[in-house]
Amino acid sequence: MRFTSLCTATVLCLLACQKNTPSPIGTQALAWERSQSSRPEIVSATEVGTRKISDLKVRATPSAMGPIDLDIHLETARLTFVSGGEKVEHTSPASLKVKVATNADWTASGSCMDGPHFGMGPIDSTGKMKSPEAMILQCTVKLYYKSTSKDLNYGVFLEFSGDGKVLPDLAGGKAQVL
Repeated sequence: MRFTSLCTATVLCLLACQKNTPSPIGTQALAWERSQSSRPEIVSATEVGTRKISDLKVRATPSAMGPIDLDIHLETARLTFVSGGEKVEHTSPASLKVKVATNADWTASGSCMDGPHFGMGPIDSTGKMKSPEAMILQCTVKLYYKSTSKDLNYGVFLEFSGDGKVLPDLAGGKAQVL
């Protein structure tokens, strides 16, 4: 009886010390295609010319646990479409993939918000805004760590621009393009 109690206590202690299962290197945390846009005019837009490819790495360092590096493959395209009754041409994210590059702690998964959308620009003398050429798509890679003693959540905010740039942000830590 004493042995059974000791074994049960040992198993419970081991379970209590369980560590989160991190996303392995190469895990696709996020994927988005223009065909998934929430805007019908973007889905049906015509691509003009060839896509521009940007391969980047972002490091997110939350205030707790270790950093995670994300490999980003971003394709942008010049799009022609009708907006507000006018034919317009803008550069826009067309395809993106975010994969885990280095990671010891975090479970990572992501999603994109509505978009892409026009950026804010100056207002002309008629009161009409002149949007910048590059459209913006905002996405988040969620970082999750759970054990019996910790339950942590962070969001790596990624702003993808039609000019091939990525602006990362992380509340409660630091995010930067390497």
